[in-house]
Amino acid sequence: MRHNNYVFSPSKLETYRLYRNEEFNGTITKESVIDTVLGVKKFSKKMSFGTAYHEMLEHGVEPYEAGQVYSVDVDGDDFIFQQEHVQPIIDFRNKHPNTVYECWLPFVIKLGNTNVRIRSRVDAIEGNVIHEFKTSSRGADVSHFERSCQWKLYTLG
Repeated sequence: MRHNNYVFSPSKLETYRLYRNEEFNGTITKESVIDTVLGVKKFSKKMSFGTAYHEMLEHGVEPYEAGQVYSVDVDGDDFIFQQEHVQPIIDFRNKHPNTVYECWLPFVIKLGNTNVRIRSRVDAIEGNVIHEFKTSSRGADVSHFERSCQWKLYTLG
């Protein structure tokens, strides 16, 4: 009997779900889903901004201090943050000193003769608590995260 093996990440599955459900009014296209699955990186300024913010979450704000502001370089783009932008990061890191950042939580789901390996990487984990940070120009939308398969898969890791 042949066993098929597939590997997926929660974020790639979420991109596919968003495309299938047309949740982003056509901004997620078939081509962009294929690029995501193949690992082709096409970062927008907004995505690079999120990367810059995550850099400070993961490493602390101190390495990025530049006088009265905080400066993070992402692929040649310099993102400047004011104190009020980084204060939530400082507060989080002070409140959660034992948090480990960028953690892999791989697991396998068996579907018939098919093994589906889920390669999850969460932003942070503290004991049995997963912390996932999102930056968005749309503002907070709880219903979007309730529909998401990404965090649900994280809980299985």
